[in-house]
Amino acid sequence: MQNKGRILAIDYGEKRVGLALSDADQIIAFPRQTLSNDESLFVRIKDLVATEEIVMIIVGLPLHADHTESYQTRLTRTFADELAKVVDVEVMMMDEKFTTFEARERIAGADPKQVNTDKDQLSAMILLEEYLANQVR
Repeated sequence: MQNKGRILAIDYGEKRVGLALSDADQIIAFPRQTLSNDESLFVRIKDLVATEEIVMIIVGLPLHADHTESYQTRLTRTFADELAKVVDVEVMMMDEKFTTFEARERIAGADPKQVNTDKDQLSAMILLEEYLANQVR
């Protein structure tokens, strides 16, 4: 288990980047925001790491169901490698298989008036929930 402090989860996309944060005790995951994937992306994430006292970043790795890689997998690996160069915390990758599907299912099953989280943030939150659930306490 990581030292206490917030964990940031990232659902990386070519246009949009969903973020989720854990609480400082690393028990609960919350949707945070969706960023545009533009020239300010790394600066905005670096600022978030500093202001939210983040101790680790998890980037969702999009693999096919048979664990093979795709074009998006390669883009995501490049993003994670570049991110690791600009932040002072560990950046790890985790298989995000089915997080987008689950996010869509959660949104589809919810009362539209109650949904204030988009699928990118929700995908990041589901990734973080899976990580937190698998940690030894």
